[in-house]
Amino acid sequence: MLIHQEDADEPLEVDPDRVEIEDEDPYLSQDEVDSVVSKRVSRAERTTRKELKSDEEFLQDAMQSTFGVELKDDGTPKGSTNKDEVKQLRQRISELEPKAEKAEQLEQRIQEARDTDLENKLLQHADSVKDDLQDVFLDAAKSRFQFDEDEETHVPVDDDGNVVFSGGEPAGTEHVVSQMQEERPSFFKDKSASSGPSDEPTSSSTGGKKTWTEEEHRNADPTQMDDETYRDWATAADDDRIRS
Repeated sequence: MLIHQEDADEPLEVDPDRVEIEDEDPYLSQDEVDSVVSKRVSRAERTTRKELKSDEEFLQDAMQSTFGVELKDDGTPKGSTNKDEVKQLRQRISELEPKAEKAEQLEQRIQEARDTDLENKLLQHADSVKDDLQDVFLDAAKSRFQFDEDEETHVPVDDDGNVVFSGGEPAGTEHVVSQMQEERPSFFKDKSASSGPSDEPTSSSTGGKKTWTEEEHRNADPTQMDDETYRDWATAADDDRIRS
């Protein structure tokens, strides 16, 4: 039989036959009940604290011996961030965010300036490009270049991304324009074409030219046309050769 003593943490085990119970007053007063409950609560708190301390020591020992984590004097892992460190990091991030945004905007302006410079150089050597195809021509021509960070300039590349050379140096915009004149003549004006009317008789009001449907004319890709087809397509609206 276990008997709990008021001033002892552990119960005392005794022989039940040696226990005498006084029954003169079988009832306890409220104060006595409160006292018993208070002592039992205090004893439970002390026991719990001992168990928690034992568990904490076990965990710290396991962290150091098993996982190789070096601990501070307060038992927290070294290198961990406390609340003050986290606050400082957040403040530092809030200071860096506007700078990062400005850097991104500056990089965008630099990229736009580089693109404008390349476009101007291409147009200097492309005065024969058809006026209504300049934007298409520029997009196609610019796709043949990449920016060399070391040389800080655009260099032409082939389909495999290799730099195109001319005379031992990276080829320039003039080389690319000349190459496009051979490969994509539909971008350029036909200087040999006669500007006067044809003397050949025609058999219809359209002058022998093609009559386009609205859908056909709208979906046609002028960049894929030969020079003759392009001229026919470009003048169809003025000649009233588009039908619904």
